[in-house]
Amino acid sequence: MTAGTGIMHSEFNPSEKDDVHLYQIWIFPDKKGLKPSYEQIQYDRSKAVGDFLLLASNEENSDTVRINQDIYLYLSVLPKGTEVKYIINRGRDVWIQVVRGEIDINGKKVSTADGVAVTNETLLTMKATDDSEVLLFDM
Repeated sequence: MTAGTGIMHSEFNPSEKDDVHLYQIWIFPDKKGLKPSYEQIQYDRSKAVGDFLLLASNEENSDTVRINQDIYLYLSVLPKGTEVKYIINRGRDVWIQVVRGEIDINGKKVSTADGVAVTNETLLTMKATDDSEVLLFDM
């Protein structure tokens, strides 16, 4: 969503009996004065199991939600015992948001709702010590 003028937005749980777990993530655009816009895409979550599924990027004509910033947003679903590696290109940083579960990132244990800033690294090794789901922001 590109907002600022002309867009009203809200989130709610349509269920009266089931809990909902929402993350609202704000990414500042790389320039001002963008036209308001909204996108919604349905993803095949199975492609994120034991891997990284690209959800959002600034690349035109991609199968992702378009964001106006030099960020790549990935989802990874990690069943307990699964290990994945992510190569960080020179000059890039990473933010990891643990949506649920518990993982070991380069020897550090983190769990649900933890966020991890990664700088000056070239390789991330993440191993799920419980069924887990993470968002990885490459910026």
